Amino acid sequence: MPRQIQTAVQVANLALRTLQMPEIESFNEESTTAQTVREAYDLVLRRCLGGYPWSFSQKQTELERLPMAELPQWKFSYKLPPDFVELVWLRGGVGDMPGWCELLHFEIVAGNVVCANAMPPLFCRYQYEAPVALMPHYFLDYLVQALAEELAPIFGYNVDGQKILKERAMGKEGKLAAAILAEERHRSVRREGRWASRLAMGRNW
Repeated sequence: MPRQIQTAVQVANLALRTLQMPEIESFNEESTTAQTVREAYDLVLRRCLGGYPWSFSQKQTELERLPMAELPQWKFSYKLPPDFVELVWLRGGVGDMPGWCELLHFEIVAGNVVCANAMPPLFCRYQYEAPVALMPHYFLDYLVQALAEELAPIFGYNVDGQKILKERAMGKEGKLAAAILAEERHRSVRREGRWASRLAMGRNW
């Protein structure tokens, strides 16, 4: 897929082109197609981002502690970032080791608050809605296919038509598998590059 893909509308138009439908100029168009695609895009994007810990869409931050615990069974509540999609890990204070232990027991409430017994500070690594310009080509392939499959029944594709769409270009499951493989290769190359540079400088891990 060409790397000039910079916007969500371009991604949406690739999905529409897959369905042999007219493209849109903007999500704000006063048309049923634009409104439908906009709603489907947000849903599919979050689903695709949250399905795997993609390296391009991760952030790390210290969470803001809320004044009161949201649930009685937990000692503390923390506010999740506004662009939160999916949790990668939480690290907080346990006993005499504040901020270093990865939490296994916690609860996310209403998608924007995390409750835990860990004392502050609480650190969070999470998936966020990364800009389209940061998305690698393999993820864009997966996103376009997933969006096309989401839109197909909405725009009247019959069962046979949906089956053909899924079989063509591997379907979204095949695209996901290919994207994960490419992601793992990318991470492996980055790890090897960091290791080689540290060895060249005579440093240990």
